[in-house]
Order: sequence, then C-alpha cells, then structure tokens
Amino acid sequence: IILGSATFLQKIVNQYCSEEHNTSDLEDDNCNTDQISELKIIIGMYLGVFLLNVVIGALLVHGVKSSKPGLLLPWMMMTGLSIVVNVIMNIVRAANVGSK
Repeated sequence: IILGSATFLQKIVNQYCSEEHNTSDLEDDNCNTDQISELKIIIGMYLGVFLLNVVIGALLVHGVKSSKPGLLLPWMMMTGLSIVVNVIMNIVRAANVGSK
C-alpha cells in the first residue's frame, strides 16, 4: 500500500506541474517547488489519516466480533473529532464566503 501510495503521490505532483505550466517535464524550472512541497505535505497528511481510519475500522470490527468494548473507543474518538473538525471548517468557510 505504501509503495503504491508513493507512486500515486508522484503522479499527482507530475500532473499538477504539467497542468500548471503546460509542460510534462519536471526538470523545468517553471514548477514552483514550494507549491509542490505543500502539495506533497497535504496529500501525505490525507494518506496518513486514511491509513489511520483503516486501522481504526479494523479495530472496530474486531472489537464487535470479540465483544471487547475497549476496541470501539478509538472509532468513537475519531468520529467525534471528525465531526468537530467538520463543523469548525464549515463555520470558517461560511465566514469566508460572507467576507468576499
């Protein structure tokens, strides 16, 4: 999974660079390395959260099958955190729309 994800990340960066500057050559200095670095960080964070959700989902299933309620706690915490973050992001987006 990790190797495939790294390859996928590189293809996204290549596509971003070629669309942004109408070129397919990454060796060209037209690509802004700061933007590409930020893009890699953001995608890496999404990948990390995705893998964490896979592990937490596996714990949830295992906890239900083995009747171990302690294994349900990570899922409940992640779900609660996701709800809070989504509510905050929606409030911020609504405030930004009103300010434009």
